[in-house]
Amino acid sequence: MTTPSIHPVPLVLRTMWRTTIPWILLFIGGFYLIYLTIDAVILASGNQPTTSMVDTAVGGGPKYVLFSYGIVFVSMSLQTYVAFGVTRRHFAAALGVFALSLSAIIAVVLVFSYAIEHAFYVANDVLPRLHDYSYHSSADIIPLLLENWLVFYAHLAAAALIVVGYARTGAYVGTLLIPVMILPVFLTEGVFGAKWLGVGLVALFRVGPAPWPVATIVSVLTCAIASAAVYLLMRRMPVGAKIGQLGF
Repeated sequence: MTTPSIHPVPLVLRTMWRTTIPWILLFIGGFYLIYLTIDAVILASGNQPTTSMVDTAVGGGPKYVLFSYGIVFVSMSLQTYVAFGVTRRHFAAALGVFALSLSAIIAVVLVFSYAIEHAFYVANDVLPRLHDYSYHSSADIIPLLLENWLVFYAHLAAAALIVVGYARTGAYVGTLLIPVMILPVFLTEGVFGAKWLGVGLVALFRVGPAPWPVATIVSVLTCAIASAAVYLLMRRMPVGAKIGQLGF
């Protein structure tokens, strides 16, 4: 009696999450420890904050940490999996599910943090002093969740594009293509007017952010095109040994 083979996509996905869970816990723990604690310290000192700590975090930390992590993660795992016989299609499928779920988890954490911070600010009468606050009521949850999910995914997609672009074209051409590879980041942040890059783009080109439904559609299409580009760039990567040799 033969043992039924296990599809490689969930196997690859499982190992991706196994290596990422400690990093996620560290990131979320650090986020709460640093940003939300700052709020408490400011209020305890008798001062009144004029800027949301969560807004500040969303504008920088998570996006650029995800971008950096995406470059390191894809560059370290892509060649290994392909060399051990994971097909490019299976790796791309696992990577896509992984990127979607990782960006969704970080987006949920940040939106949940908005809700906590909002309640904290209401209790301490801080809201009237805040400048350009993103969260006003529970009606903002879905728009903020989708916006951050797509923006975070765009950063991971751009990171993967840079890695496979370098792998396919070499160092010189890959470096020249970096402005093209990071277009998903500029497009998604720009149409949403996301903090802080998107806000800067809106101010630079003097064009307001797109209406939320339009921004969502443009961002979904941008992320889909970027994902397809990642797969197309992977198509000619070498395939080596069988997946069973990875030790699953």
